[in-house]
Amino acid sequence: MSAIDNSHYDAEVFNAGIALGLSLKDIEDNYYGYFSNQVELAEMYVDNGCIEIPEHLEPYFNYESYGRDLSYDFSEFDGHYFFNC
Repeated sequence: MSAIDNSHYDAEVFNAGIALGLSLKDIEDNYYGYFSNQVELAEMYVDNGCIEIPEHLEPYFNYESYGRDLSYDFSEFDGHYFFNC
C-alpha cells in the first residue's frame, strides 16, 4: 500500500502490473498508459514521437497493424500497457 501512496499512479495500475507478475519497481518504471485497444496504443506511440511518419504518408499508415506489432513490445492487462524489458 505504501508504494501506491507514494506513487502518482492509482491502485488500478498497480493491480494490472501485479497481475502481469511485475515488481513494484517495474510497474513504476515501465508503465506506458491505459488504452482501450491496440490502435489507440499505436496512435499515442506515434503522437509521442517514438516514430516519425512523414506527413504525406500518414493517411496511408495502418495504425491497426502497427498496434498489433507494438503488442510484442508491451505487456497488457485490462487496458494498462507496460513496456517489456
